[in-house]
Amino acid sequence: MADLAIISVRQFKIPVTADCICPDFVAGKSLREIELTQVWEGNRKVKLGSLFKIAGEIGPTPNDCAIKITGNVSAVRRIGYEMSGGSIQIDADAGMYLGERMKGGTIAVDGNAGSWLGTQMRGGR
Repeated sequence: MADLAIISVRQFKIPVTADCICPDFVAGKSLREIELTQVWEGNRKVKLGSLFKIAGEIGPTPNDCAIKITGNVSAVRRIGYEMSGGSIQIDADAGMYLGERMKGGTIAVDGNAGSWLGTQMRGGR
C-alpha cells in the first residue's frame, strides 16, 4: 500500500473545503496534480499545495492508497468524501463532514471530529 503524507503548513482560521483529500481522488495522480488541485478556503479558491505539504507515494487504485494527515485539520471539511477504499489516518482533530457519503475503507482520528461525522455513510469504518 502506498503512503501519502499530507502535512498542514499553518493553522487554518477559516473553513477549508477539501473533499479531494480522499483515496478515490488521489489514486493514480502525480504529487504535482494533487498540489495543483483547487479547494475552497472561505470564499476563495486556493491550491491544495499552498495549504499542505504533500509527499510520498500514491497507489494506482483507492484500495492501494493510505493517506496520513499531520497537523490540526479541525477547520478542514469533507475529508474522505465519497471514499470507497483505502485508508485515512488523522493525527489530530478533524473537521466537519468527515467521511461524508463514505462507501468503504477506513478513517482513524487521533483526536476529535467535527459535526456530521459519517453523514449518509453506506459502508466502511
